[in-house]
Amino acid sequence: MLVRFIFDELYAVEPLKTFYHGSSSRQLNRTLTLWQSSDKLLMTPEKLDFIFPFFVFFYGLLMVFVLENPYLARVGQERMGEMYQNLARHKSLGWVCFFVGGLWSAQNVWYSSL
Repeated sequence: MLVRFIFDELYAVEPLKTFYHGSSSRQLNRTLTLWQSSDKLLMTPEKLDFIFPFFVFFYGLLMVFVLENPYLARVGQERMGEMYQNLARHKSLGWVCFFVGGLWSAQNVWYSSL
């Protein structure tokens, strides 16, 4: 639902008119034409809602892999120093994204197969 709300707000025609108010009409017409032909772009809110959990899962997977791998942790501490410490503070976020994104993705695949 939240993804749908964001999608509707970001890609609505009225905010585009407000945003491009000072711009040339040619640029506005090009943007509106892109919006009107959005059926050809094949990115619907339903597809975005299906794909988003996979991004969450793969972000978590990447974070867990990098932060929990002893070799990569050692190399990160040696070469990155404070930047690695900043990254290591997000370890719990990586685990949450890994499990929540994995369960959410599995749920989407399960319901799409029914």
